[in-house]
Amino acid sequence: LGGVAAVAVQTPAQAAGPVAPMSSSGSKDVGNAGLATDLPSLKGKAGDLVRTSGYAAPGDGGHGLYRFVKKDAPAVNGGTVIAARKEGAWVLVHHGVVDFRAFGIMDASVNADDALDAMVNDPSIHRVEAHSDLNFVRRHIFRRSGIAFDFGNHLMTTVGIENAGKDDPFAAVMFFQGEVTGAAQEARLNEVVPDLGDVFPVADSSFFTVGDWYAAEVNALAGRWERELQRLVQVTQIVDGTHIRINYKNGWPLAADRTMTWRHVLPVQDVTVSNLKFLGTGTDEYTGSHPLAFEYAVRCDVDHIDGTGTFWPLIQRRWNTYYSTVSCTLKNPTSVTWGGAGYLTQQIYCLYGYVANCHTANARHLNDFTASAYCLVENCH
Repeated sequence: LGGVAAVAVQTPAQAAGPVAPMSSSGSKDVGNAGLATDLPSLKGKAGDLVRTSGYAAPGDGGHGLYRFVKKDAPAVNGGTVIAARKEGAWVLVHHGVVDFRAFGIMDASVNADDALDAMVNDPSIHRVEAHSDLNFVRRHIFRRSGIAFDFGNHLMTTVGIENAGKDDPFAAVMFFQGEVTGAAQEARLNEVVPDLGDVFPVADSSFFTVGDWYAAEVNALAGRWERELQRLVQVTQIVDGTHIRINYKNGWPLAADRTMTWRHVLPVQDVTVSNLKFLGTGTDEYTGSHPLAFEYAVRCDVDHIDGTGTFWPLIQRRWNTYYSTVSCTLKNPTSVTWGGAGYLTQQIYCLYGYVANCHTANARHLNDFTASAYCLVENCH
């Protein structure tokens, strides 16, 4: 806070009424605000603090400590940043954990999309919590890493959600997608990569950086989709000018005439989603809904997701490495015949995945792996 600040403390008589915030010097009151909804009527100066007793009503869970910011104030979002009178903004003071009540979302009667965007796109927030049922009407794409969601076993619905595009199983309520940078190297191997080999010949090893991630793909031999290798891998060693080592041992020899393409990727990393009940809406690829999708993702874990009535897989993954899907269930998806629909989870080009203690009822598939490797499934029914 940039120094010691005095904050007015509520007495029992004041609990249902306005709170008088104090200036950072403690010298005078700067206005009255009992609720977050009162903050737009309050003027302040840099360093002023105000504690609210709720968002729209005392004790509704949307209370918090706000500080006044005038210079370079962040964009107002109605929750963690609330407009001040005339100029500046009141910014929520937190330790990185925020929930939807800070935005006045107390139940599913108010759509939670704007609040979700504001929290995920705020790098100072590392954990998002829900303390009520939530409804979403948009399909969100996030590039964010290092964030956890705990929905507290509340229900997520999608009443009135926008249509998805054609044949798009990644049009989830929350789609975490890494970035393909556009930097790529393609070259013929010119030597055999042996079974269980993790050293690969490349045209120029200076293109690669130890610790960075690459979508590695060998050329197709026959058919539209079939390839001997498609993985999101990390470079672990620059062996010499034309060889690199990666965190993957290939499961069969690659002949010297094969061509490898390496695309530099900035994956989303370290995202977890937990304790969510989901009820889908719609009946087809356009109107159907599902909660989660991940692409170009590392260590993105899901646990205790209980879904009903989804169209596309409850959890969709492509180009994922190092992840777990644990204790999830799916009941009565809207289709068990449409290709790709009605799964608990589908995984394409995935590596080192762990799926455990998951269950389905009246579904098409519990678990699907396509062109994936070194994944383990336990106790799924």
